[in-house]
Amino acid sequence: MDDKEALAFLELLEEEPIKYKLALNLLIFSGLRRGEIGGLKWSDIDFDDKIITVKRALKYIAGVGLFEGETKTFKSRRSIKLPDFVFDLFKAYKVWQLEERLKVGDRWQDHDFIFTRWNGEPMSLDTIGGYLKKFTDKHGLKPVHLHSLRHTNASILIASGVDLKTVSSRLGH
Repeated sequence: MDDKEALAFLELLEEEPIKYKLALNLLIFSGLRRGEIGGLKWSDIDFDDKIITVKRALKYIAGVGLFEGETKTFKSRRSIKLPDFVFDLFKAYKVWQLEERLKVGDRWQDHDFIFTRWNGEPMSLDTIGGYLKKFTDKHGLKPVHLHSLRHTNASILIASGVDLKTVSSRLGH
């Protein structure tokens, strides 16, 4: 997406459920890979300094299921400063998640993941992508894939005058 398409996308996202509003804003403003967003834990979030740290990736293997794994490369392990409003979304989502956790009681499996299923287990990597497809269809937007949001982040940074080395480093290349 170019900057105008991204702005329209973000405006439409305002009315969506907090889980998806956070995930999609995070993908656009951080440039994370889908496995990296899946691997984020609350312990990776520095609310004071507004920094997230990528330490792992969530991976999937047929017959094995979801599991914590290494990031794509050593350089993929990185810290990213994000805008205040993204941290406002993190805070709102954390409250929502705690309320959901109370509803399921002792069925909650605490693995510290940010994006979870109803019971605290890590959320499937396809869940956010499936939601994104429904979102773009609902609003008549051109099809966008999760990885496209990573590219959108890079394009916006470059258009804003950020040098290529910094963009590459931010994306974990």
